[in-house]
Amino acid sequence: MWVRLYKFTFRAEPLRVGAGVDGSRLLQLAYSYGDGKPTPVVPFSTWKGVFRRVSEWVMYSDASLGRVLEEHGCNHDLRKCGLDGEPCTDKLRDLYRKYSECVDAWSRGGREEDACLEVEPEVLHNVNIASKVDERDFCLTARGVESALQCPVCRLYGSPYFASAVTFSDSLLRGLLRAVTHVAIDRKTRIQREDMLYIEELAEPEEPREVQVYAVLREAFPDPKPLEVWTQTLRVLAEVGVFVGGGKSRGHGYVQLDPEKSLEARLRPGEGPAWRKLSL
Repeated sequence: MWVRLYKFTFRAEPLRVGAGVDGSRLLQLAYSYGDGKPTPVVPFSTWKGVFRRVSEWVMYSDASLGRVLEEHGCNHDLRKCGLDGEPCTDKLRDLYRKYSECVDAWSRGGREEDACLEVEPEVLHNVNIASKVDERDFCLTARGVESALQCPVCRLYGSPYFASAVTFSDSLLRGLLRAVTHVAIDRKTRIQREDMLYIEELAEPEEPREVQVYAVLREAFPDPKPLEVWTQTLRVLAEVGVFVGGGKSRGHGYVQLDPEKSLEARLRPGEGPAWRKLSL
């Protein structure tokens, strides 16, 4: 399996990824590393959410990719994905029969690996093989798995049925931590609210105002569509940029991928990376 490594560099404006404390202070998220001193960060989960949102926009903006969702009955709402209409088809009933044989072999103490070879591993990972589930529940799960497997965004960033193919690092924000005072405005009266003065912390990356994030992409895809979505996502981040964290309405958190300072490498396990400039 091929693996892609990335060292992304983003040009960044002051930003805040965090939450409020006691209703009066919006804190920048900080972790303690090495020396124990709290360091402002953009966590990996924020990067994953930002990249996923851009990839979803890419999917719905591209007619050919958008048809993938329609063809497989997946509207990308993961709570509904694969659950519309009659769940069981002839194909899934046949798969349920093989699954039943797998459970029976397990209960007899036989080699379940031999009995389960004909059932997709993604389905087996999401149903109980210690005790048999009924046919309808099995079909609902199998349809959800099938729909998610056909969705490039799910293949890249994960779904309720399987893990993501891409992993992000945290980003340390080296620089100043600035506090800005705000007051809440009542939308009806359009005047300031009583007792609604609050402070917002902003992390200002040090010059040249850049943020780095590392990513690993595992190319475990049977078709090229997830990689197409990934490449287009990087192009959008480089050409348009995206907002990260809180205060977006005030212009905080704008970042833009810098391809000239970003690196990528493609390798097999056991090989060393040969880094080169990011190509879009």
